[in-house]
Amino acid sequence: MRIHHIFIALALIVACNPEPGPEPEPVVPVEETPYLSAKADVKTVMEPGSLITVKVNSNYGWAYSLSSELLEEKESTDSTLVLKSCLNRGADETVTVTIMSDKDRSLTSSIDVKVKTGLLLDFEFQSDGTARDVSPNSYWIDTKAGVNMMTYYNEDAGRIAARFFSSLGGTLTDGFYKFEYNSNKTFQDALADGHSLEVLFMLGDEPGDVGEIKMFSSMEQGGTGFLVTDPSRGREITFLPNTTDAMGKSWRWCKSGVVPEVGRYYHVVGVWDKEAGEARIYVDGNLEAKVAAAGSYNPPYNATSRWFCVGGDPSGAQCQSAWNGDVVLARIYDAVLDDESAAHLWEEAPHNIQSSPFRVTNVLYLTECEVKPGGEYVVAGDGFVTGDKIKFEGDEIVTCETLVEDGRAVATIPMDMKSGAYKLYAVRGAESAPLGSARMTVTDSPRALHAPKAVAHRGFHGGGRPENSIAALKAAQDAGFYGSEMDLWITTDGVVYVNHDGVISGKTIQNCTSADLASVTLSNGEPLPTFRQYLEQAVKNLDTRLVIEIKQHSSAERSRACTTEMLRLVDEFGIGNKVDYISFSRDVCAQIAAAKPGTTVGYLTTTTDLAGLMAQGINCADFAYTDLFSNKALFDQAHLLGMTVNIWTVDSASDMMRAIGLGADFITTNRPDLLTDIVERFF
Repeated sequence: MRIHHIFIALALIVACNPEPGPEPEPVVPVEETPYLSAKADVKTVMEPGSLITVKVNSNYGWAYSLSSELLEEKESTDSTLVLKSCLNRGADETVTVTIMSDKDRSLTSSIDVKVKTGLLLDFEFQSDGTARDVSPNSYWIDTKAGVNMMTYYNEDAGRIAARFFSSLGGTLTDGFYKFEYNSNKTFQDALADGHSLEVLFMLGDEPGDVGEIKMFSSMEQGGTGFLVTDPSRGREITFLPNTTDAMGKSWRWCKSGVVPEVGRYYHVVGVWDKEAGEARIYVDGNLEAKVAAAGSYNPPYNATSRWFCVGGDPSGAQCQSAWNGDVVLARIYDAVLDDESAAHLWEEAPHNIQSSPFRVTNVLYLTECEVKPGGEYVVAGDGFVTGDKIKFEGDEIVTCETLVEDGRAVATIPMDMKSGAYKLYAVRGAESAPLGSARMTVTDSPRALHAPKAVAHRGFHGGGRPENSIAALKAAQDAGFYGSEMDLWITTDGVVYVNHDGVISGKTIQNCTSADLASVTLSNGEPLPTFRQYLEQAVKNLDTRLVIEIKQHSSAERSRACTTEMLRLVDEFGIGNKVDYISFSRDVCAQIAAAKPGTTVGYLTTTTDLAGLMAQGINCADFAYTDLFSNKALFDQAHLLGMTVNIWTVDSASDMMRAIGLGADFITTNRPDLLTDIVERFF
C-alpha cells in the first residue's frame, strides 16, 4: 500500500513537471483601421458667445485646429468639441474647423463655420472734421460742420476724436454728425431683432440745471441710444431703448448709477436683448444695471428723426439735447453682446485718456469770415489767461500774437497768413486746448463787421408766454430787443388779428367775423389779440420796433385789404417811424413801400433780383438762413445796392456767428436773449 502511494505521488510530480520544450509564438492582435468623421450642429453664427457643438466619431484620439480666432474652445470630451463664437467686427468670415486623428494626422475632417459680422456702423472721425463708417457696410455719414465742433488727434487715445462745444442741452442746426437710416430696411431690421451700442466719451462742461444731454442717440418718440439724464433722474449715464410689450409702449430706463465727471472718459456699452427681454448697460467693462425690456422695438415715430446723431439727438432736421465734450468711439452692433464681449470691448478701447490740461468754455468766434493781414480775430470764451495764444492749424500752422482781455482773446492775423480752413487751439506754454474750426478768407479789404439787431420772432415767447401774445410783445420790450415780429390776418368784417397760423381753435381767421373769434383764447388765457390791442401795448415802449408781417391770404385782394387796414391803424397810432414791414408777397411789399417810402420793407422770398426789389422801394433782403447760407454772395450784393439784410429764423449760436461773419444787419430769432448775449460778449 505504501509503495503504491509513492508511485502515485511520483507519477503526479512527473505529470506536473514535464520536460521543457520550445517557446510558443506570441499572439499579435489585428490593428483596427483608423476612422474619423465630424459634424457641427450649426454652420452660421453671428451673436458673440453663440455655441457650436461638433460631434466627433473616431476610434482613436483626435486634435483640432481653427483657422481664425473668431472661434474659441469652450469645452471638449472624447467625442464632442464645443466652440464659442467671438465678436466679429470685420466682414463675414468663414472659419475652418479641422479635426485630425491622433493615429494618422493625414486623416482629417473639416467643417466650415461662417461667422457673420456683428458690426453694423462704426464712426471714424477724420482730420478734416468729417466722419466715415469703417464697418463692412461703409454707410454714408453726413457731417454737419459748424462752430460747435472740430476733430483733433487725441494722443492718449491714439486716434482722432470729435470735440463738441455746444451749449449743453441746446438745439443745433449744425455741429454734429448724422447717419440717416429711414430708407434702410436692413439697418432697421438689425435694430429690431436686438442690438448693442458702444461709445467712448468725455463730458466737457458742468450741465447745471439743463435737461437731458446726449452724445450718441436716435430717440425722438421711440428709438435707442445713450444719454445723461436730467437732474430729476440723477444725471446718470443711461441706455434707453424703446419697446412695446403687453403693457404698451415704454422707454426702458437702464440707468448705470454712474454720474459722469467733467473731463473723465467713460467707455459704455448698451445692449437690448430681445430674446431675454432685457436691457443692460456696462461702464468701463462692468455690468452696472439691467432692466426688463420685453416686447418689440419701436423706432423714432417720425421718419424725419430716423437718424443716429453723434453730438446730440435727432429732432427732424435739427439736433436737440446737444453735447459738450468728446466722442472718441461710436459704434452700433447687429448683435446682442454678452458680459464677456462687453468686457472685451473695454479691454480693446483706449485707456487712461487725459483731458486737456486747461479748458476754455462758452467759446464764440467767427466760423466763416474775411480777415485782414495784421488785423484782429476775436475768440470770446471763459478760461483764457494772460499769456495764452491762439493757434490756427491748417495747411500751415500759425501761432498768433494774442491779447487776452475780459473773457476775450484777440489774435493778430500774421501778414503772411493764407486763406483756408483752420482748426483753432488755445495755447498755454507747451499745452493746447481745442476750440473749434473756421474758414477764413484773408484779404486787404475784409467785410466790415457790425453787431446785428435782434428781432424776437413772434415776440419773446416761452416761459408761459405764447407766440404772438401781448405778453410776448411786452417781454420783448422789457428785454430791450430791437424788434418784435408779429403776423396779421383780416376777418370778413375787416378786423385785423395777430396770429401766426391761419387757423386757431378750428376757426379760419380770414373766413370768420370778429364775433366768431371773440371766445378764442391763447394758452395763457389771453383773448386772441387784435392788431389794435397789440398797438396799445406797442406805444407803451417804442424803443422796441414792431416788425409786421402780412400773411398771404386766400387772394391778392384779401392780402391788400389786410395791408390797407394795417397801415390805417399804424397811422392812427402815429408810430409809422417805429415799424418795419415784411411779407412773402412782393405785391404787398410794393404796396407798403409806396405808402411808406424810406421805411424798412423786407421781401421774404429768396430772389437774386435785388436791384428789381430796390426799384420798387423794397429795401431789405429778408431771407431764410438756409437760402442765405447757400448763396452767401447775396449779403454783399444787397449791401452794395444799399439794402439791409435780415436772416431768419436763426436759433443756434453757431448760425448766429455765421450770420455775423457774413454781415447780417438783423437776425430774427426765437432766442433773442442768446443773440443779445453773443453781441455783448463778442463786440
